[in-house]
Amino acid sequence: MLKILLGKKVPLRVLADSGSQVSLLRLSTADFLNLRKLKTDMSVSGLGGSNVNIKSKIKGVISNGSGSYKRVVDFHVVPKISNMIPVNSFDISHIVFPSNVHLADPTFNTSNSIDALLSADIFFDILKDVNTN
Repeated sequence: MLKILLGKKVPLRVLADSGSQVSLLRLSTADFLNLRKLKTDMSVSGLGGSNVNIKSKIKGVISNGSGSYKRVVDFHVVPKISNMIPVNSFDISHIVFPSNVHLADPTFNTSNSIDALLSADIFFDILKDVNTN
């Protein structure tokens, strides 16, 4: 769940990455939500040393579904974060999840695009929060 500073909550498909140094938001998502972009100028490198120049960022507040976890995040806006994840949809009807497990994305098995990527500092902050609650 991503709560934009405008006050509206919007569920997004988010990937928390334990190796990323910056948080990213897909350009089409930022445009669809009509988010105000702030100017920035930086370059990030990815797989195989490929570089992407970033010219804008937005400030947002992320929260879990219950609202018990919240954090302000600077998202750097990029054209694309990844290919569809998972590559192919798969059936989970035969999987029994423990009753105390609440999936952040109950449609994780359905191939779809990623709207945002959370950086390592947020990844570990979320893990810390899960372990203390």
